[in-house]
Amino acid sequence: MSFDFATILDATDRQNAGIVVTIKDLNGDPTDWKITVAGLDSKKAREARNRASDQRVAAHRFDPLTAAESEELSAQILAACIIGWVGAEMNGQPFAYSPENAIVVAQNPYVGGQIAAAAGDRALFIKS
Repeated sequence: MSFDFATILDATDRQNAGIVVTIKDLNGDPTDWKITVAGLDSKKAREARNRASDQRVAAHRFDPLTAAESEELSAQILAACIIGWVGAEMNGQPFAYSPENAIVVAQNPYVGGQIAAAAGDRALFIKS
């Protein structure tokens, strides 16, 4: 059976375009918060990883990351995968997407975990 490389290119395009993830509340019920998430293989995620590596090289940092640095790097990469969102509030006020708010969201274990699960699931980005 032959393999059509175009299927991989299509999946990469889908990773770049993102998918819509419905955030679940603490009871596991779907909410109105919909986050568009690019995949971990997307250009945005690759650029975030490369930027972090370049910064470490420029700073002559070749030692292992600390746990806190690793967690921060993971949040930065995950935040780069967040393309936008609708339906979010904080303290009863609209909570608009911004790169800064994306980092706050990515750092939250509950919501960030949902985003990471979707971004890392390549099957979600394959045309069905």
